Amino acid sequence: RSFLDSLAAKGLPFHKIMVTSVLRTNEDIDRLRRHNGNASEQSCHRFGTTFDIAYNSYRRVQDPDLPQQPETWGVHLKSVLAEVLNDQRRLGTCYVKYEVKQACFHITAR
Repeated sequence: RSFLDSLAAKGLPFHKIMVTSVLRTNEDIDRLRRHNGNASEQSCHRFGTTFDIAYNSYRRVQDPDLPQQPETWGVHLKSVLAEVLNDQRRLGTCYVKYEVKQACFHITAR
């Protein structure tokens, strides 16, 4: 909701975020660790408290009854999402890790 509110406040069109990972089994983690250097054997994803949001992929939602809106650059959307997550982190609702190699924010609920 905060992301959508921030988009609206900035006059940007509605975009959905893409959740790329939520709960992982031990088998999922073992398989992932074979090719992902960020994957940890002690992954918080095992407990259902952690999820990943892609910061380079968003789903644009266009109201068919409104005129076509101009495209929004992904880097701008990433900046808005980062601001929202930083606000949530400061409020104490979550921890946020910026993943470089996997293009996602790794978020753990508090």
